[in-house]
Amino acid sequence: MSSLKFDATNRQAKRLPTSLIKAWTRNRAILPLLVLITCLIISYLYWNAANTSRENEIRTYFEYRARDVKVRIEQRIIGHEEILRSTRGLFNASGKVNRSEFRLFNNSLSLDENYPGVQGVGFSSIIPSEQIKEHITDIRAEGFSAYKIWPEGNRETYTSIIFLEPFTGLNLRAFGYDMFSEPVRRKAMERARDSNETVISEKVNLVQETGRAVQAGFLLYLPVYRNGTPHTTLIERRTNIIGWVYSPFRMGDFMEGLFGERAADLDVEIFDGKNILNETKMYDSKTHMMLIDQPLVLRKEIDFHGHKWTVLVKSTPQLEARIGFDTSSIILIVGLSISLLLTIITWLLVNRRIRAIIADTERKREELIIQQQNDQLQELNATKDKFFSIIAHDLRSPFQGFLSMTEMMVENIGDFSEEELVKYLGELNKSTQNLYKLLQNLLDWAQLKKGSFDFTPKEFSLSATVSACIEHINKRAIQKGITIITEVAEDQKVFVDERMINSIFGNLLSNAVKFTRSEGKVTVKANNLSNGMVEISVEDSGVGMSERTLNKLFKIDEKVGSKGTDGELSTGLGLLLCKEFIEKHSGKIWVESEEGKGSTFNFTLPGNENVFTSRTILY
Repeated sequence: MSSLKFDATNRQAKRLPTSLIKAWTRNRAILPLLVLITCLIISYLYWNAANTSRENEIRTYFEYRARDVKVRIEQRIIGHEEILRSTRGLFNASGKVNRSEFRLFNNSLSLDENYPGVQGVGFSSIIPSEQIKEHITDIRAEGFSAYKIWPEGNRETYTSIIFLEPFTGLNLRAFGYDMFSEPVRRKAMERARDSNETVISEKVNLVQETGRAVQAGFLLYLPVYRNGTPHTTLIERRTNIIGWVYSPFRMGDFMEGLFGERAADLDVEIFDGKNILNETKMYDSKTHMMLIDQPLVLRKEIDFHGHKWTVLVKSTPQLEARIGFDTSSIILIVGLSISLLLTIITWLLVNRRIRAIIADTERKREELIIQQQNDQLQELNATKDKFFSIIAHDLRSPFQGFLSMTEMMVENIGDFSEEELVKYLGELNKSTQNLYKLLQNLLDWAQLKKGSFDFTPKEFSLSATVSACIEHINKRAIQKGITIITEVAEDQKVFVDERMINSIFGNLLSNAVKFTRSEGKVTVKANNLSNGMVEISVEDSGVGMSERTLNKLFKIDEKVGSKGTDGELSTGLGLLLCKEFIEKHSGKIWVESEEGKGSTFNFTLPGNENVFTSRTILY
């Protein structure tokens, strides 16, 4: 009997290529190596996808924070500009403002509480040279016996800071200062006078500085013209100007508290003008000591009525830490563990000397070992309990099918023709593709649950989106002899997140093809609803579902996985994703099905941004 069996096996082997026979009989490592390489490739693909996704999350968040830096600086400057406009309104309303009125007005603004960073608000008056003595006499008569215009010297135009609130402390040093005598200040004052706009000066050292802890400074100027006189032309402005309301700023004080409790996320440097030089640096947050080796860097420009600041923003480790848990490392650990586990099991199956180990008395022990290893993985990553419960629930079935097929190939290698080997390797490839799809859904599920799935809805052409998804699945449909029809109008629009809508159609179309028999058809339809939503349906002529199965759909704690008409695997996780993504868009999904006649998956999505916004607020 054994001789007959040997002869039959020998005759079968002769029909196989000699090189293939030698490879399978002399080298038992081929199949385990194939399993290891396949699993490692899958693990790498998903590790890389998760790593890339995290990098994109970090970059997106960093770009948002950098934009926020620019906006906060601009808003603070605009706030101080409004102070100057209000102060100029005092001069326009009163005609001649005295010191008491100026003080009362500025006290009402509560600068220290409402406008951080400002040194004060003042008024610099133009003093005609022939009126200097009279001017000094008048000011001294107010009780300031030591008052004078400084610096001394002869010049064509004189100005003097006569009001500055709060009129205490270091601000007293600026009393009587002729800012027009200093080139940088004069340039800004002339621009303000000629443009009738608020003008920001270039980098200066304020006269309030005492020589200790000196900060770079700047000033804001707004011209004040004589009441009742025109100032629409350049000549009129130069003729009728009487002075400037202004605010001095120390740069460090100006920036203090601007970024709140998350200031350590970013290193911020500000330069006067476009050149990034030590000479033009006005501010440094000094968080650069916490920078990573290759931080993200963005350069922003702030243009305030023609004067530019360059803002250099860099990321720090604190910013990356705010993104949350890094799933790529977990995927790598799980992938390597599963790869090694499958390789070891495959090797045991290949080695004939230990086949007895996998007998029924021993099968329970092996299952217990596998269960214990799964439990250890779940315990190791307790913070991702939900993620790993899905892995333990849905990965086992594809892997058991994978193992069963490899076991059959090992035990019957001599009985296969070359054509049969190609067929079974094709089945292995199909199983790998199913596993790839499952892992993709798992990754999307994990990102969605931890809140790191980037959600950026935009307006898209529904027809183009459906066509692209059909093109992706069409190869499999053609293999099964299934026709996919789209009845979506060319001008139909939806307001959705691109990645989510592709996942929705990818899962629904994949399921429809999976559960439809040869010569069947799948139809995609869409129509506008009266509430601005778009109702979409994916209808198939497949096997349909029982009422019991329908009641289990979209429930994470129910097992609804089944095989397609061609043996394709299904876990039901894709439908859970579809439900999550659709509800993220304030839509809903429901199913109509009859056993033997097919299923129709209906869902709604917003047709435009206004519909999405209104429904989001409603929810």
